Amino acid sequence: MKNIILTAALIIFSNSSFANKDIFPPDFTEYDHKNSELCSEVVRALLKDSYSAKFRPFGKTIRSKDSDIFGKAGDEVYVVYVNSKNSFGAYTGEKMAFCLKPKDSTEMKFLYFV
Repeated sequence: MKNIILTAALIIFSNSSFANKDIFPPDFTEYDHKNSELCSEVVRALLKDSYSAKFRPFGKTIRSKDSDIFGKAGDEVYVVYVNSKNSFGAYTGEKMAFCLKPKDSTEMKFLYFV
């Protein structure tokens, strides 16, 4: 019975207007390969086993509209997924890494992992 209800709900919501909405807010812009690679190198320097790191780009760049947790207006935040080995030699699973590039600088700074 639960499967029938879940299937019906899935069909209803997949055909609704929710399915056609853009999932990214307007402050997301297109992917910037060069700066995303730079973010990967900044993150790589922080890892215990940097040679084992596998990176995957997020695909979008966040531009700050005004001062918020991502910096000042015009700053850009790059996001990469990283999967690397821990001290025990096991892969930890993909984590999102955020890097900040201030508008008036070419330097990339690491923000945090999620």
